[in-house]
Amino acid sequence: MQRATHPRLFLLLLVAASFWPWHRAAALGSTQPCAAPVVVRDIAPGADSSFISELVDVNGTLFFAADDGVSGVELWRSDGTEAGTQRVADIRPGGANASPRELTAVGSTLFFLVPLGPVGLELWKSDGTDVGTVRLKSFPDMVPALNAELTAVGSTLFFVAYEGPNDDVELWKSDGTPSGTVRVKDIAEGLGGSYPTGLTAMGNLLFFSANGRDSSTGDSGYELWKSDGTDLGTLRVADLAPGIESSFPGELTPVGQTLFFTAVEGSATGNAKLWKSNGTGVTLVKDFTGPNDPSPQDLEAMGNTLFFVLEVQGVSGKELWKSDGTGAGTVIVKDIQAGNSGSDPQTLTAMGNTLFFVANDGVSGLELWRSDGTRDGTRLVKDIVPMGNPPDWSLTPGPGMLLMSLDDLVSGNEPWRSDGTPEGTFRMADLMPAGSSSPHGFVLSGQSLFFVATDPSRGEELFVLPFGGVDCSTPSLACPGDLEVEAVSSQGTVVSYPPATVLDDALSGLTVNYSLPSGHAFGVGAQPVSVTARDLGGNRNMCTFQVRVNDTTPPLLLCPERVQQEATSAAGAVANYFVVASDAVSSTVALEYSQAPGTTFPIQTTLVEVVARDAALKESRCTFPVEIRDTTAPRLTCPPDVARVVTSAEELVVTYEPQVEEAVSPPQVSASHPSGSTFPVGDTLVTLSSEDVAGNSSQCTFRVNLIDRVDPSITCPGPQYAKASTEEGAVVSFSGVSATDNLTEPEVSYSPAFGSTLPLGETVVTATASDAGGKTASCTFTVTVELSPEAPKSGCQSGPGGAASLAWVVLMLLPVWARRRAR
Repeated sequence: MQRATHPRLFLLLLVAASFWPWHRAAALGSTQPCAAPVVVRDIAPGADSSFISELVDVNGTLFFAADDGVSGVELWRSDGTEAGTQRVADIRPGGANASPRELTAVGSTLFFLVPLGPVGLELWKSDGTDVGTVRLKSFPDMVPALNAELTAVGSTLFFVAYEGPNDDVELWKSDGTPSGTVRVKDIAEGLGGSYPTGLTAMGNLLFFSANGRDSSTGDSGYELWKSDGTDLGTLRVADLAPGIESSFPGELTPVGQTLFFTAVEGSATGNAKLWKSNGTGVTLVKDFTGPNDPSPQDLEAMGNTLFFVLEVQGVSGKELWKSDGTGAGTVIVKDIQAGNSGSDPQTLTAMGNTLFFVANDGVSGLELWRSDGTRDGTRLVKDIVPMGNPPDWSLTPGPGMLLMSLDDLVSGNEPWRSDGTPEGTFRMADLMPAGSSSPHGFVLSGQSLFFVATDPSRGEELFVLPFGGVDCSTPSLACPGDLEVEAVSSQGTVVSYPPATVLDDALSGLTVNYSLPSGHAFGVGAQPVSVTARDLGGNRNMCTFQVRVNDTTPPLLLCPERVQQEATSAAGAVANYFVVASDAVSSTVALEYSQAPGTTFPIQTTLVEVVARDAALKESRCTFPVEIRDTTAPRLTCPPDVARVVTSAEELVVTYEPQVEEAVSPPQVSASHPSGSTFPVGDTLVTLSSEDVAGNSSQCTFRVNLIDRVDPSITCPGPQYAKASTEEGAVVSFSGVSATDNLTEPEVSYSPAFGSTLPLGETVVTATASDAGGKTASCTFTVTVELSPEAPKSGCQSGPGGAASLAWVVLMLLPVWARRRAR
């Protein structure tokens, strides 16, 4: 490697460096190497190289192939220390080369291939110990030059192999046991092998391209296949080129749960289109048309977006494109070098949410670029070689940083790093001051970066650099402000808070941990929350903020609107009422009453105040009236009815004792006939009334019946006669009736009534005698009214004869009428 030694170039670089905006690094990252990588161990002592290759991480342990100059190329392991860098096993004893290849981690097990010589391969596994390094299966006729494409899918290893001289190249799998190392399926069904290629894991399935045969149609050709490790589960996904044609699926790239790939549709000619599949079928994403049959290249996944390189003549040169899986979402990201020349993006490498690549904008030459998938977010990182194009770019994701092996035409090919900023893009070390160390094979294992490079005195050896040596910048961390929230329950209050603000030069691997996560239940009081930001370099920063949960809400207190109870005594009544009190935080709430339930309230309206107090001494109050009233009337009970037999007409004195009950005040009792009054013969209704102090009254009645059990006697006269002066009859006054009684002289009544006009002829008259006790006796007699001879027979007659006759009747009945009046 010839160094650039032109004095003008050095002067230009010095001037450029003086104006570079290094001040930005103070906030985000380091602007110079943190530490220099060191040789882990001089495996081949002296200046001889150990020919290290096949670096792979298996659960924090680095495995690789190396030659110590004695045992040949064998399997080694390293933990980053000299003592921890040891040969695992001497697979080919006696200095022969085992030459382990295709080292592949499947869980905590390392699988690899060991050539048998010019022909033949063996599948081995290792747990990092000599005893645990064993052969699983031998393929004696397999050409070592065949890429077996060892691929891990979960805990299963898939690979391509053939066992005997007459066997076909097919898909195999291994579970780490000899008996579990078997062929998955004869995909070509005896047609010379399916030659699976592009083995790619997505989820729990393996996708690949194979020249399979459809047993139902006999068709064959390279198409997209999938396998779950079983014969029945190994199926062709789609036949994009029916018949014996092949679609040649390639660039298989998982993006989440979608597999993107390129394939030719219909025939083996034409451009490869962009397709996608979820394992159940395929969908054309976009067909890029152009005179040059444009085909997507260098597919790379970043998050949920696919990036690729495409040249469409007449539209743009070779530029960066992206796709979200739809035709409309498959677009050019940026025409970095306008025109047909194109920026020729290379080595697309995703780091977190940043895509790095090398491109030529036509001004700066071939330099490092970055993109977030937007046009404005696609920009030059740094013009590392202002007046030239660095050859042989190599980009590898590192511990939060992009790792590069490049020649800046000043220091030779050395290890570089970039955080995506100009100031964070620099050479980590000049391992070969007099030339190029040519670092390669960057692998992260444990907490260290391993790679192979040339040391001036020890040849090509294994180098190590702790993550902190790649990135020694402390993340910038700002906590959210203190929070105060109201308590909602005794178990705590779920508090969500905004995330801390973190700035770091690391592009990935930055973790932010909270001592109490957002959404955690915080108890009442103040609790500090610690936030720790840590990057892969081990650099960390901390900040704290406080979450205070306050209980300022008073208890919920529900009182009755009004309490009304009936008095039970002159003192009032014992009032019982219920108050409901609860609190979101306190399990118990203390209650205070101006007058407690269960006590005696006077006969009046009393205003009761209740105070509820929680553990935080927050209070709620309520008031309500308790009304004790006397609305119950006295309970008045009359004596039973009084019935007595009397033998005289004198009034009888009757006494009685009513019963009255009143809970509150002595009542006043009044009577229509007080006890001790005299009662006449017959039935008398007695009404008693009782009224208390509150004006409540009640009544009852009973009867006093003085009974006369002896009927009066009555004697009627014989038939009586009367003369009528007209044909209408005569007014008759009766006589001759006599009546007697044991109490008083009875009263006599007639029917028809005395002095009534009786018609001509005979009329029966009933005489009834009634005594004071209501007893009666009756008799009858007849009265015959005759027309006086002097009376005119018809018309109006008058004369002395008629008048004399009327006078005679009156004189005859006058004594009877006088006697009745005297009674």
